[in-house]
Amino acid sequence: MRGAKRRIDPGLIDQLRDEPYRFEFFQAVRLLLAHYREEDGEQNDLDLLGQVIRFRNSVSLSFPPSEIEALEFEAPAVAEASAIDADKGPRWRRLGKVTLTPSFFGLTGPMGVMPRHYTHYVAERELYHRDTATRAFLDIFSSRAVALFYQTWLKYRLHLQYEADRRNHFLPLVLSLAGFGLPGMGQRLAGGQQGIADESLAYYAGALRQRPQSAQGFSRVVADYFRVPCKVEQFVGQWLQLPRHELTTLGGANAALGVSTFCGERVWDRNTRVRLIVGPLRKAQFEEFLPGKSAAANLERFFQLMMGASHDCELRLILDKRDLVQATLGSPGSNTRLGWNGWLGKRQAATDSREVAYLIGAGSRQD
Repeated sequence: MRGAKRRIDPGLIDQLRDEPYRFEFFQAVRLLLAHYREEDGEQNDLDLLGQVIRFRNSVSLSFPPSEIEALEFEAPAVAEASAIDADKGPRWRRLGKVTLTPSFFGLTGPMGVMPRHYTHYVAERELYHRDTATRAFLDIFSSRAVALFYQTWLKYRLHLQYEADRRNHFLPLVLSLAGFGLPGMGQRLAGGQQGIADESLAYYAGALRQRPQSAQGFSRVVADYFRVPCKVEQFVGQWLQLPRHELTTLGGANAALGVSTFCGERVWDRNTRVRLIVGPLRKAQFEEFLPGKSAAANLERFFQLMMGASHDCELRLILDKRDLVQATLGSPGSNTRLGWNGWLGKRQAATDSREVAYLIGAGSRQD
Protein backbone atom coordinates (compact mmCIF):
# COMPACT_ATOMS: atom_id res chain seq x y z
CA MET A 1 0.00 0.00 0.00
CA ARG A 2 1.34 3.42 -0.90
CA GLY A 3 2.26 6.01 1.74
CA ALA A 4 0.01 8.93 2.64
CA LYS A 5 2.15 11.48 0.78
CA ARG A 6 3.11 9.41 -2.24
CA ARG A 7 1.67 9.90 -5.68
CA ILE A 8 -0.59 7.29 -7.25
CA ASP A 9 1.50 4.82 -9.21
CA PRO A 10 0.33 4.09 -12.74
CA GLY A 11 -1.50 0.80 -13.17
CA LEU A 12 -0.11 -2.12 -15.11
CA ILE A 13 -2.42 -1.44 -18.05
CA ASP A 14 -1.13 2.15 -18.20
CA GLN A 15 2.47 0.96 -18.14
CA LEU A 16 1.73 -1.61 -20.81
CA ARG A 17 0.06 1.00 -22.99
CA ASP A 18 2.91 3.50 -22.63
CA GLU A 19 5.91 1.15 -22.60
CA PRO A 20 4.98 -2.22 -24.13
CA TYR A 21 8.63 -3.06 -24.81
CA ARG A 22 9.22 -3.49 -21.08
CA PHE A 23 6.86 -6.46 -20.89
CA GLU A 24 7.30 -10.03 -22.01
CA PHE A 25 4.79 -11.25 -24.55
CA PHE A 26 3.08 -13.80 -22.34
CA GLN A 27 2.80 -11.41 -19.40
CA ALA A 28 1.33 -8.70 -21.61
CA VAL A 29 -1.35 -11.02 -23.02
CA ARG A 30 -2.07 -12.33 -19.54
CA LEU A 31 -2.64 -8.80 -18.20
CA LEU A 32 -4.90 -7.89 -21.10
CA LEU A 33 -6.98 -11.03 -20.67
CA ALA A 34 -7.31 -10.40 -16.93
CA HIS A 35 -8.54 -6.87 -17.63
CA TYR A 36 -11.11 -7.98 -20.19
CA ARG A 37 -12.35 -10.80 -17.96
CA GLU A 38 -12.98 -8.28 -15.20
CA GLU A 39 -14.65 -5.94 -17.67
CA ASP A 40 -16.87 -8.60 -19.22
CA GLY A 41 -16.85 -11.81 -17.21
CA GLU A 42 -18.99 -13.76 -19.68
CA GLN A 43 -16.31 -13.98 -22.39
CA ASN A 44 -13.72 -16.75 -22.26
CA ASP A 45 -10.08 -16.44 -23.24
CA LEU A 46 -10.59 -18.10 -26.63
CA ASP A 47 -13.19 -15.54 -27.67
CA LEU A 48 -11.09 -12.67 -26.36
CA LEU A 49 -7.99 -13.78 -28.27
CA GLY A 50 -9.92 -13.99 -31.50
CA GLN A 51 -12.18 -10.95 -31.27
CA VAL A 52 -10.68 -8.38 -28.90
CA ILE A 53 -6.94 -9.12 -28.84
CA ARG A 54 -5.48 -9.49 -32.32
CA PHE A 55 -1.96 -10.26 -33.45
CA ARG A 56 -0.16 -8.84 -36.48
CA ASN A 57 2.91 -9.79 -38.45
CA SER A 58 6.02 -7.69 -38.17
CA VAL A 59 7.35 -6.04 -41.34
CA SER A 60 10.67 -5.02 -39.81
CA LEU A 61 13.98 -6.78 -40.47
CA SER A 62 15.96 -5.03 -37.75
CA PHE A 63 17.14 -6.78 -34.60
CA PRO A 64 14.17 -6.99 -32.17
CA PRO A 65 15.02 -5.26 -28.86
CA SER A 66 12.08 -6.89 -27.04
CA GLU A 67 9.40 -9.53 -27.51
CA ILE A 68 6.74 -6.91 -28.30
CA GLU A 69 7.31 -4.67 -31.29
CA ALA A 70 4.11 -2.64 -31.04
CA LEU A 71 0.88 -2.46 -29.07
CA GLU A 72 -1.99 -0.40 -30.43
CA PHE A 73 -5.33 0.41 -28.84
CA GLU A 74 -8.37 1.77 -30.60
CA ALA A 75 -8.58 5.55 -30.48
CA PRO A 76 -11.45 6.00 -27.98
CA ALA A 77 -10.40 3.07 -25.85
CA VAL A 78 -8.44 4.89 -23.14
CA ALA A 79 -9.84 8.36 -23.52
CA GLU A 80 -11.58 8.55 -20.15
CA ALA A 81 -11.09 7.01 -16.73
CA SER A 82 -14.22 5.89 -14.91
CA ALA A 83 -12.76 5.88 -11.42
CA ILE A 84 -9.52 6.38 -9.53
CA ASP A 85 -8.50 3.89 -6.88
CA ALA A 86 -6.32 5.26 -4.08
CA ASP A 87 -3.85 2.39 -4.38
CA LYS A 88 -4.25 0.97 -7.90
CA GLY A 89 -4.60 4.18 -9.89
CA PRO A 90 -7.19 4.79 -12.62
CA ARG A 91 -9.58 2.09 -13.76
CA TRP A 92 -10.27 2.43 -17.44
CA ARG A 93 -13.86 2.08 -18.57
CA ARG A 94 -13.12 0.23 -21.82
CA LEU A 95 -9.90 -0.48 -23.66
CA GLY A 96 -11.55 -1.46 -26.92
CA LYS A 97 -9.78 -3.80 -29.27
CA VAL A 98 -6.03 -4.30 -29.05
CA THR A 99 -3.55 -5.13 -31.78
CA LEU A 100 -0.26 -6.63 -30.62
CA THR A 101 2.74 -7.20 -32.88
CA PRO A 102 5.16 -9.83 -31.54
CA SER A 103 8.70 -9.70 -32.84
CA PHE A 104 9.57 -13.37 -32.27
CA PHE A 105 6.69 -15.12 -34.01
CA GLY A 106 4.86 -14.75 -37.32
CA LEU A 107 5.00 -15.26 -41.05
CA THR A 108 7.12 -12.19 -41.78
CA GLY A 109 9.60 -10.11 -39.84
CA PRO A 110 13.02 -10.88 -38.34
CA MET A 111 11.85 -14.27 -37.01
CA GLY A 112 9.29 -15.00 -39.73
CA VAL A 113 9.00 -18.42 -41.31
CA MET A 114 8.51 -17.13 -44.85
CA PRO A 115 11.46 -16.11 -47.07
CA ARG A 116 12.85 -12.67 -46.39
CA HIS A 117 11.76 -11.16 -49.69
CA TYR A 118 8.11 -11.53 -48.56
CA THR A 119 8.84 -9.15 -45.70
CA HIS A 120 10.43 -6.71 -48.19
CA TYR A 121 7.38 -6.98 -50.41
CA VAL A 122 4.82 -6.39 -47.61
CA ALA A 123 6.82 -3.46 -46.22
CA GLU A 124 7.13 -1.91 -49.67
CA ARG A 125 3.38 -2.19 -50.32
CA GLU A 126 2.60 -0.42 -47.05
CA LEU A 127 5.29 2.25 -47.31
CA TYR A 128 5.05 3.30 -50.96
CA HIS A 129 1.56 2.23 -52.04
CA ARG A 130 -0.45 2.59 -48.80
CA ASP A 131 -1.62 -0.96 -49.36
CA THR A 132 -2.25 -2.99 -46.20
CA ALA A 133 -4.22 -5.77 -47.87
CA THR A 134 -1.27 -8.16 -48.15
CA ARG A 135 -0.35 -7.80 -44.50
CA ALA A 136 -3.99 -8.11 -43.42
CA PHE A 137 -4.31 -11.32 -45.44
CA LEU A 138 -1.26 -12.84 -43.75
CA ASP A 139 -2.55 -11.69 -40.36
CA ILE A 140 -5.58 -13.95 -40.80
CA PHE A 141 -3.31 -17.00 -40.47
CA SER A 142 -0.66 -15.73 -38.07
CA SER A 143 -3.12 -14.24 -35.54
CA ARG A 144 -4.69 -17.64 -34.99
CA ALA A 145 -1.27 -19.29 -34.75
CA VAL A 146 -0.07 -16.79 -32.12
CA ALA A 147 -3.27 -17.28 -30.11
CA LEU A 148 -2.77 -21.06 -30.14
CA PHE A 149 0.87 -20.56 -29.16
CA TYR A 150 -0.21 -18.58 -26.10
CA GLN A 151 -2.80 -21.20 -25.15
CA THR A 152 -0.17 -23.93 -25.47
CA TRP A 153 2.10 -21.99 -23.13
CA LEU A 154 -0.78 -21.58 -20.66
CA LYS A 155 -1.97 -25.19 -20.79
CA TYR A 156 0.76 -26.64 -18.58
CA ARG A 157 0.98 -23.72 -16.14
CA LEU A 158 -1.74 -24.77 -13.77
CA HIS A 159 -1.32 -21.85 -11.39
CA LEU A 160 -2.16 -19.45 -14.22
CA GLN A 161 -5.19 -21.51 -15.20
CA TYR A 162 -6.40 -21.24 -11.62
CA GLU A 163 -5.95 -17.48 -11.82
CA ALA A 164 -8.06 -17.30 -14.98
CA ASP A 165 -10.84 -19.69 -13.94
CA ARG A 166 -10.78 -20.88 -10.36
CA ARG A 167 -13.83 -23.10 -10.53
CA ASN A 168 -13.29 -25.17 -13.69
CA HIS A 169 -9.58 -25.83 -14.18
CA PHE A 170 -6.96 -26.34 -11.50
CA LEU A 171 -9.19 -26.51 -8.41
CA PRO A 172 -11.25 -29.58 -9.44
CA LEU A 173 -8.05 -31.47 -10.26
CA VAL A 174 -6.64 -30.95 -6.78
CA LEU A 175 -9.99 -31.59 -5.09
CA SER A 176 -10.13 -34.94 -6.88
CA LEU A 177 -7.08 -36.03 -4.89
CA ALA A 178 -9.09 -35.51 -1.70
CA GLY A 179 -12.23 -37.15 -3.10
CA PHE A 180 -14.18 -33.94 -3.78
CA GLY A 181 -13.69 -33.56 -7.52
CA LEU A 182 -17.24 -34.27 -8.69
CA PRO A 183 -19.38 -31.21 -9.54
CA GLY A 184 -22.06 -32.15 -7.02
CA MET A 185 -19.54 -32.14 -4.17
CA GLY A 186 -18.48 -28.52 -4.56
CA GLN A 187 -18.66 -26.38 -1.41
CA ARG A 188 -19.68 -29.50 0.52
CA LEU A 189 -18.09 -28.31 3.75
CA ALA A 190 -18.62 -24.59 3.22
CA GLY A 191 -21.58 -24.32 5.58
CA GLY A 192 -22.03 -20.62 4.79
CA GLN A 193 -19.46 -17.87 4.74
CA GLN A 194 -17.58 -19.20 7.80
CA GLY A 195 -17.28 -22.80 6.66
CA ILE A 196 -14.37 -24.61 5.02
CA ALA A 197 -13.91 -23.37 1.46
CA ASP A 198 -12.99 -25.66 -1.42
CA GLU A 199 -9.67 -23.84 -1.71
CA SER A 200 -8.77 -24.95 1.82
CA LEU A 201 -9.68 -28.56 1.05
CA ALA A 202 -7.51 -28.39 -2.06
CA TYR A 203 -4.60 -27.03 -0.02
CA TYR A 204 -4.79 -30.01 2.37
CA ALA A 205 -5.64 -32.57 -0.33
CA GLY A 206 -2.39 -34.45 0.21
CA ALA A 207 -3.10 -34.88 3.91
CA LEU A 208 -6.81 -35.60 3.52
CA ARG A 209 -6.28 -38.49 1.11
CA GLN A 210 -4.06 -40.47 3.50
CA ARG A 211 -5.60 -43.69 4.79
CA PRO A 212 -5.31 -44.58 7.57
CA GLN A 213 -4.95 -41.15 9.13
CA SER A 214 -2.31 -40.53 11.77
CA ALA A 215 -2.63 -38.43 14.90
CA GLN A 216 0.34 -36.34 13.84
CA GLY A 217 -1.18 -35.63 10.43
CA PHE A 218 -4.50 -34.55 11.95
CA SER A 219 -2.84 -32.27 14.50
CA ARG A 220 -0.71 -30.63 11.80
CA VAL A 221 -3.75 -29.85 9.66
CA VAL A 222 -5.60 -28.38 12.64
CA ALA A 223 -2.61 -26.33 13.77
CA ASP A 224 -1.98 -24.97 10.28
CA TYR A 225 -5.61 -24.18 9.40
CA PHE A 226 -6.58 -22.53 12.70
CA ARG A 227 -3.10 -21.17 13.51
CA VAL A 228 -3.21 -22.51 17.06
CA PRO A 229 -0.93 -24.89 19.01
CA CYS A 230 -2.43 -28.33 19.47
CA LYS A 231 -1.56 -31.96 20.11
CA VAL A 232 -3.42 -35.26 19.96
CA GLU A 233 -3.55 -37.89 22.70
CA GLN A 234 -4.43 -41.32 21.35
CA PHE A 235 -6.25 -44.30 22.89
CA VAL A 236 -8.33 -42.28 25.33
CA GLY A 237 -10.49 -44.67 27.33
CA GLN A 238 -14.27 -44.45 27.55
CA TRP A 239 -17.23 -46.56 28.63
CA LEU A 240 -19.43 -47.72 25.75
CA GLN A 241 -23.03 -48.58 26.50
CA LEU A 242 -24.09 -51.85 24.92
CA PRO A 243 -27.36 -51.97 22.99
CA ARG A 244 -30.02 -54.07 24.66
CA HIS A 245 -29.98 -56.74 21.96
CA GLU A 246 -26.23 -57.28 22.53
CA LEU A 247 -26.46 -57.88 26.28
CA THR A 248 -25.73 -61.38 27.56
CA THR A 249 -28.77 -63.21 28.88
CA LEU A 250 -28.91 -66.77 30.22
CA GLY A 251 -30.64 -69.05 27.80
CA GLY A 252 -30.54 -66.39 25.12
CA ALA A 253 -28.14 -64.84 22.63
CA ASN A 254 -24.59 -63.63 23.22
CA ALA A 255 -23.80 -66.33 25.76
CA ALA A 256 -20.74 -68.03 24.24
CA LEU A 257 -17.84 -67.80 26.70
CA GLY A 258 -14.81 -66.07 25.22
CA VAL A 259 -16.72 -65.11 22.09
CA SER A 260 -19.75 -62.91 22.73
CA THR A 261 -20.27 -62.89 26.48
CA PHE A 262 -20.32 -59.52 28.28
CA CYS A 263 -20.61 -58.96 31.98
CA GLY A 264 -22.64 -55.83 32.56
CA GLU A 265 -24.22 -53.17 30.37
CA ARG A 266 -21.06 -51.39 29.23
CA VAL A 267 -17.50 -52.11 28.09
CA TRP A 268 -14.24 -50.20 28.41
CA ASP A 269 -12.91 -49.08 25.02
CA ARG A 270 -9.65 -47.38 23.99
CA ASN A 271 -9.90 -47.63 20.22
CA THR A 272 -12.49 -45.06 19.19
CA ARG A 273 -11.63 -41.85 21.05
CA VAL A 274 -8.82 -39.34 20.89
CA ARG A 275 -8.22 -36.18 22.88
CA LEU A 276 -7.33 -32.99 21.03
CA ILE A 277 -5.68 -30.40 23.25
CA VAL A 278 -5.80 -26.88 21.79
CA GLY A 279 -3.98 -23.97 23.37
CA PRO A 280 -3.01 -21.97 25.26
CA LEU A 281 -5.47 -19.57 23.59
CA ARG A 282 -6.21 -15.92 24.17
CA LYS A 283 -9.80 -14.99 24.94
CA ALA A 284 -10.91 -14.18 21.37
CA GLN A 285 -9.53 -17.44 19.98
CA PHE A 286 -10.83 -19.42 22.95
CA GLU A 287 -14.41 -18.24 22.46
CA GLU A 288 -14.34 -19.21 18.77
CA PHE A 289 -13.78 -22.84 19.78
CA LEU A 290 -16.72 -22.96 22.17
CA PRO A 291 -19.77 -25.00 21.07
CA GLY A 292 -21.82 -23.29 18.39
CA LYS A 293 -19.00 -21.06 17.15
CA SER A 294 -17.49 -21.14 13.67
CA ALA A 295 -14.08 -22.56 14.62
CA ALA A 296 -15.71 -25.36 16.61
CA ALA A 297 -17.96 -26.27 13.67
CA ASN A 298 -15.06 -26.26 11.21
CA LEU A 299 -12.93 -28.35 13.55
CA GLU A 300 -15.70 -30.96 13.74
CA ARG A 301 -15.94 -30.97 9.93
CA PHE A 302 -12.21 -31.63 9.63
CA PHE A 303 -12.39 -34.38 12.23
CA GLN A 304 -15.27 -36.17 10.50
CA LEU A 305 -13.53 -35.84 7.15
CA MET A 306 -10.19 -37.21 8.33
CA MET A 307 -11.18 -39.65 11.08
CA GLY A 308 -14.56 -40.84 9.87
CA ALA A 309 -17.84 -41.45 11.67
CA SER A 310 -16.58 -44.33 13.82
CA HIS A 311 -14.41 -42.14 16.06
CA ASP A 312 -15.11 -39.28 18.40
CA CYS A 313 -12.88 -36.63 19.90
CA GLU A 314 -12.67 -34.98 23.28
CA LEU A 315 -11.75 -31.37 22.59
CA ARG A 316 -9.95 -29.80 25.52
CA LEU A 317 -9.38 -26.04 25.37
CA ILE A 318 -6.62 -24.29 27.30
CA LEU A 319 -7.31 -20.66 28.20
CA ASP A 320 -4.30 -18.43 28.71
CA LYS A 321 -3.86 -17.45 32.34
CA ARG A 322 -3.80 -13.77 31.38
CA ASP A 323 -7.46 -13.99 30.32
CA LEU A 324 -8.87 -15.74 33.39
CA VAL A 325 -11.66 -13.42 34.53
CA GLN A 326 -14.19 -13.48 37.34
CA ALA A 327 -17.83 -13.62 36.25
CA THR A 328 -19.55 -10.26 36.71
CA LEU A 329 -23.29 -9.77 36.34
CA GLY A 330 -24.30 -7.03 33.92
CA SER A 331 -20.80 -6.41 32.61
CA PRO A 332 -21.22 -4.89 29.11
CA GLY A 333 -19.70 -6.90 26.29
CA SER A 334 -18.36 -9.62 28.58
CA ASN A 335 -20.45 -12.50 27.14
CA THR A 336 -19.53 -14.56 30.19
CA ARG A 337 -20.68 -18.20 30.29
CA LEU A 338 -20.18 -20.05 33.56
CA GLY A 339 -18.07 -23.14 33.13
CA TRP A 340 -16.83 -22.02 29.73
CA ASN A 341 -15.13 -18.63 29.93
CA GLY A 342 -16.09 -17.32 33.36
CA TRP A 343 -15.80 -18.55 36.94
CA LEU A 344 -17.20 -17.60 40.33
CA GLY A 345 -14.76 -16.24 42.87
CA LYS A 346 -11.17 -15.20 42.48
CA ARG A 347 -8.77 -17.50 40.67
CA GLN A 348 -5.06 -17.84 40.87
CA ALA A 349 -3.49 -16.93 37.52
CA ALA A 350 -0.36 -19.00 38.03
CA THR A 351 -1.32 -21.59 35.42
CA ASP A 352 -3.51 -21.79 32.34
CA SER A 353 -7.05 -23.10 32.64
CA ARG A 354 -7.56 -26.66 31.33
CA GLU A 355 -11.10 -27.23 32.56
CA VAL A 356 -13.12 -26.72 29.36
CA ALA A 357 -13.73 -29.94 27.42
CA TYR A 358 -16.53 -31.33 25.29
CA LEU A 359 -17.08 -34.04 22.67
CA ILE A 360 -17.13 -33.63 18.92
CA GLY A 361 -17.66 -36.26 16.25
CA ALA A 362 -19.68 -39.43 16.78
CA GLY A 363 -19.69 -39.19 20.58
CA SER A 364 -21.34 -35.77 20.58
CA ARG A 365 -24.50 -37.22 18.96
CA GLN A 366 -24.98 -40.20 21.28
CA ASP A 367 -28.06 -40.17 23.48
